Amino acid sequence: RDRLPGPAVALVRTMATVAAGPGAARSARRRSSLMRRDTADRISNKIHAALWVVGAVLTLVYTKLVDVVLASPLVDRLWFNLGVVCFVVSFGVLVYMTFWLRYVEGIYLEWEVVCPNQLKLGAVSGALAFVFLTIGLWPVYSLFTVAILGVVFFGGMMLTHFVPAC
Repeated sequence: RDRLPGPAVALVRTMATVAAGPGAARSARRRSSLMRRDTADRISNKIHAALWVVGAVLTLVYTKLVDVVLASPLVDRLWFNLGVVCFVVSFGVLVYMTFWLRYVEGIYLEWEVVCPNQLKLGAVSGALAFVFLTIGLWPVYSLFTVAILGVVFFGGMMLTHFVPAC
């Protein structure tokens, strides 16, 4: 069958469809349509994630956020440092739940079942990190602080789309 010319392959497929019954053609078309839609959704998600990452990089470069964080005397260091601590806690919980549980412990259950308290800790510390970092950077960027941190956080989350599955 693999060595047949194009029209012969189509004829064989048509004959197989007729032999399978009237619902087989619709089922095959439906499967094909679902596969195309799934592929289109994956491509759309990757493009969307890439745009967020590009936006985050452009935001970091345009606002000179790294230079401001490291050297600006306008940054309220108490709130900023509290935000960094909360972010590190949130990121640590994420790494624990994503990599350690799955690849070291070999646990593939839902996070809500395995570690509900860590999930709450990660969510609360992530929200507090956003609030504290906003307060700490407010003297520098004022109202734009929320937008800047939002774009950078979303871009960071979208980076996970490009981490290959282990």
